[in-house]
Amino acid sequence: MVGKNALNVIVSKARQVDELATEVASASCEQTQGITQINVAIGQVDKVTQSNASSAEESAAAAEELNAQAATMKQSVIELLKLVGGGGLANNRIAVAPPTKASPKVKLVPLLSVQNGSNGHTHAAPKMASTENERSQIPLEGDFKDF
Repeated sequence: MVGKNALNVIVSKARQVDELATEVASASCEQTQGITQINVAIGQVDKVTQSNASSAEESAAAAEELNAQAATMKQSVIELLKLVGGGGLANNRIAVAPPTKASPKVKLVPLLSVQNGSNGHTHAAPKMASTENERSQIPLEGDFKDF
């Protein structure tokens, strides 16, 4: 009977090994699914990172272009101010004073007027006009009544 008892122990141990192998297989399957999900997530992070890098590069290029346009605009305004009398320039900076609520004072600011030369051609020349505030201005739409 010792043989039959030993055989029962062997069968019991074999079943335990089978159960453990099944658990290992199940855990391996779950790990494979987890690794697959991680790979998908890493792929998505990579796409977002590439998109952000591309957007940052485009933003840098746009900022550089805007900076160049601002420099061109600044130079144009400086040249325009020189053309109309040079008021408002200090060290190549355009000074714009905020509007004041004090009593209005009349101040002369350069505007562009048209004069006839001795040869009959018209030439643009600075003309002085009054304003109701204390800051130099570039003539706006309503300031062209004299033309």
